[in-house]
Amino acid sequence: MIDDNKKMIIESTEKKSKKELAELDKVELQQYLFQATDALLTDKGTDQQLDRRNEIIELQSGKKIHLFESERFIVGKAMQHPTQFMLDYYSELYRVLGFTSDPKLYYKPKIIADITNELVYGRFPKEIVNSINIINPYTGYCIRSYKNYQFLSIEALGKLKEYINDVINSCGECNSYYELRKLMFERYGIPYQINLFN
Repeated sequence: MIDDNKKMIIESTEKKSKKELAELDKVELQQYLFQATDALLTDKGTDQQLDRRNEIIELQSGKKIHLFESERFIVGKAMQHPTQFMLDYYSELYRVLGFTSDPKLYYKPKIIADITNELVYGRFPKEIVNSINIINPYTGYCIRSYKNYQFLSIEALGKLKEYINDVINSCGECNSYYELRKLMFERYGIPYQINLFN
């Protein structure tokens, strides 16, 4: 609905001739153009893109962020970032899982990827992980064309390193995978399945 003020502005714009518009000084002309254009908008602020950017997402940790902030974490094409997951990360995970195989091997058991997705990437807003999975889909069984972190911005890489270090430090305090998951829940709110038999 157009209120009376807007109707008046529209009527006045229709009545102004080219000669009258030419006589207006620069400031008056700018005000006139702004008011005339603004009066034609009946639903301000309904732009879906603007509404989407103002949405608030609650992370697993309980922290709330604006969706606009999460857009800063992803880049459109794979970047040549150095390796992010070092041997100490895998060595600690192998230890708490009780694996005897060599963590230096390139191909790791699928559970390592699952744990990494839950404990590290799972701390990012869900939209980031979903977007990366779309940009970098599986090309075979547990194989992607790029490493997921190659699609993270410099700012997001800082967070990734922090999350990796949190896992390494937490592993150092645990003797089993169950203890690790329990500790990660207590510290960072990452959910886990409670063991009914402990």
